[in-house]
Amino acid sequence: MPKTNRAPRQQTTSMQFNSAQDHSASRPSTPYNNNDTLCRCMNIRRAEAETLIKRSHKEIALNELVSRSGAGTLCSGCHPLLREMLGEEIWTDVAVTSVDSKSTDIKSYRFTPTQGEFSPAKAGQHILVQAHIRGKWEMRRYTLINSAEETRYREIAVKIKSDGVVSNWLHLTDHAKQSIRISKPMGDTTPELIGQSPLVCLVAGVGITPALSFMRSIDDNNTTRNFTLDYSVNNKRDLIYKDEIEKIANRKKNIKVNFRFTKDAGYIKKQHVQDIVSQHPESDFFICGPRNYARSLVNYLDESGVNPDRISRESFSSTEHNIKPSKLPYHLGLTLFALFFLQFAMNVKLPWLEQMQGNEPFKIYSGLFIVLYILSQFIMPYNNACKEPRLSVKHYHRHKFIGCLAPLVFFFHSTQLGTAYLLLLSTVYFSNFLVGIFNHERLKFARHRVAYYKVWLPVHITLSVLLIGLVGFHVYVVASY
Repeated sequence: MPKTNRAPRQQTTSMQFNSAQDHSASRPSTPYNNNDTLCRCMNIRRAEAETLIKRSHKEIALNELVSRSGAGTLCSGCHPLLREMLGEEIWTDVAVTSVDSKSTDIKSYRFTPTQGEFSPAKAGQHILVQAHIRGKWEMRRYTLINSAEETRYREIAVKIKSDGVVSNWLHLTDHAKQSIRISKPMGDTTPELIGQSPLVCLVAGVGITPALSFMRSIDDNNTTRNFTLDYSVNNKRDLIYKDEIEKIANRKKNIKVNFRFTKDAGYIKKQHVQDIVSQHPESDFFICGPRNYARSLVNYLDESGVNPDRISRESFSSTEHNIKPSKLPYHLGLTLFALFFLQFAMNVKLPWLEQMQGNEPFKIYSGLFIVLYILSQFIMPYNNACKEPRLSVKHYHRHKFIGCLAPLVFFFHSTQLGTAYLLLLSTVYFSNFLVGIFNHERLKFARHRVAYYKVWLPVHITLSVLLIGLVGFHVYVVASY
């Protein structure tokens, strides 16, 4: 069984850096532009994170930088850049020494370091490729396909895409005089190639890349672990590395390969997966391919009775497990929420506050304060809508902290939830507060964060807009009567 760090249902490739040291360049020969967006998820500029680091009176850790800036809280895409800003050597300057066309839209590239050699990587790990394109540094992730013990070069396979900035640049550019850097190998949830249980790789399209690395490593190291590859493509013309895969399978008795042509035979179905599971009981499964393919395979394996701990899925969106954003807003908010409903349920009152809340001017001014409080929380989405990343960092942490005070602000206006439409207003108010408290930062794995965020954000926005509407109606009623 692979020795991996697994999620409760499926595992993802995390961003733990290899401990081995590559010869790395600490700074790019062409400097970064501080106006560039550092974190695309949260729309945060590089300059904002740089300012936080410079203003810190002590050495700042990645956890603290993520928490204070908001960059990297949703996915791990900018974590290497954050690490670089904190002084860690991330990159190695490389040259492209080999380009080989594998199909009409896929080419393989070999990178060699400008100085020294690489350290060994684990089979199936991935790297970041960074290139200076049209005046700015662009970065994308690619799976390594070279053998685990290879130190002379790093090899990747790249599929051209309509919106792929780095991929298309690699396909269409003469690399002789270009600035290219690659990161250290990343990913600590790749399967071990030495084990008693069989390993089954279910892959589709260019998802063959980690499986090819496994096969090359098994072949080079004479590993005896039984390995089965199920490789889905549209037709025979889409097969890449076919000859090499067949040669390795012919040499190694412990490697079995099945090519699946979906144009003729259709996509892999639940019954096919059940057959594979029955033929390879107690196997570990590794999945790599398009999102819908991978999601379906995980479900089929689950329905076939495979223990979730034996299911691995490659993903480039997983964050480092040791990233822990600030928990203060979360714990403070829940404490205030519990205290509010405790006093409401037990009818515990503060006489002086009850007396003030019975005063009409106090009602009006405290109500206006709540309106201003709610409107102030719209600064964050306003900045994002106006594409003002220079303000995002400033207000991100403030937005969370101010939001957690919602029960306290409500308490000073009223200790009751009200009736009729006022009860509806109170319900929406506290529902939106709870949605804000239980945000994406509460989830450990970034794959789950991204999926949750896609649902969480529309719900949070809808409740916020509904709340503004109900508050406006309440103001109208109070002003009218």
